[in-house]
Amino acid sequence: MTPEFCSGNTNLLKQLNHDVGITLIAVDEAHCISEWGHDFRSAYRNLGLLKELLPNVPIVALTATASPSIRQDIIKSLNLDNPQITCTNFDRPNLFLDVHRKSGSIIQDIKKFLIKKDV
Repeated sequence: MTPEFCSGNTNLLKQLNHDVGITLIAVDEAHCISEWGHDFRSAYRNLGLLKELLPNVPIVALTATASPSIRQDIIKSLNLDNPQITCTNFDRPNLFLDVHRKSGSIIQDIKKFLIKKDV
């Protein structure tokens, strides 16, 4: 769900949690909460209400571009109490970019990307 949808549908979230059980809230591109989200997508700043709405549901905030001050702003904005912070190197050998020409057969093209490759 988008931050905009979550901010405007608290009753739906409560109902989903009651009926199905929400087990995790994941905030992708969490740097938007601090850096420019409040200008570009103001709903990111409202995601702290999720912790109030669903206090027992864990929250994970994911970003590849958060400085220490932005991490602190994310923690504060999401109302996180004593969060575990994990920072890793951006150079990840398991990720790579591969480009192919289209063959004219979408099945054949997709299979090229699904076949395991030694990198």
